[in-house]
Amino acid sequence: MAWTDSDTVKKFLPGLTGGATSFRDVPLILSDTGVGQLPHTGLVLASEVVKRLGNDDVEGPEAVTLPSETWVALPDSALLAGEVVAADNWQLETVYSEGVDYLIDTIEGKIRRIAGGAISGGATVKVWYRKYEVLAKDVDYEIDYATGTISLAEESEIPPGATLAVDYELNAASSVEDLIPEAIIQAEDKIVRRLKSGYTTASTDQGLVTGATELTLAIICRSLAVRALGDGLPAAQSRGKSWLELSSLFDRSASKTLKPFMSVPALASGGVQGNGSWEWN
Repeated sequence: MAWTDSDTVKKFLPGLTGGATSFRDVPLILSDTGVGQLPHTGLVLASEVVKRLGNDDVEGPEAVTLPSETWVALPDSALLAGEVVAADNWQLETVYSEGVDYLIDTIEGKIRRIAGGAISGGATVKVWYRKYEVLAKDVDYEIDYATGTISLAEESEIPPGATLAVDYELNAASSVEDLIPEAIIQAEDKIVRRLKSGYTTASTDQGLVTGATELTLAIICRSLAVRALGDGLPAAQSRGKSWLELSSLFDRSASKTLKPFMSVPALASGGVQGNGSWEWN
């Protein structure tokens, strides 16, 4: 038996998320042995930027004149996102809003005003920020992309227990690699237990192939919803809801595709017979 397989399922996965999903400044606290576990597995190869947070000292205020909408360099690059403050003076009488009054390039350490915002052309603003140090792979740390594990390299000067921030990317195919085989087993088990007389695990009808693939995708999407809700990262609830909605769509499609092959008990008028993750009206 095997109406579907990993290669078939993978064909549908890249489109589920519209490509890679980026995560920024995910906190990672290393253990006493210098090992940390990210909330995701299956990272895109070489997509990571591992940062060591600086001390708690805030840099600034730096006086910066913002002419027109031209980028102006700050004294430092590698700034922490969300840790930049721009104000009209050092007393912070007027604090400007990022994305409304000004833009920040945290990687290059640059700032510019936004036309129509509260900062007039040529005005001098005071800027405070925190910065980070970008660590070097195989020098400061080692990474297992499949498991999402980061550990200190043998000669690393970073102390165990340090707090890091990590940028990385996931895509549908890489993040569900470990889910596919078990999802196929679960989906085909559900189908076998309801097959009509005359159909067996050796049947090759296209409807069984399509339905098994759809049901497998529904199971995978539910698993990804659980992962999203449990990772504690920004927008976890909305990402989890999106995966559940996709799961429901695949569930309903599988139900319709497989209905001709399924032996469904007689129902009371208007009733619904369910089977765990799917149901037929």
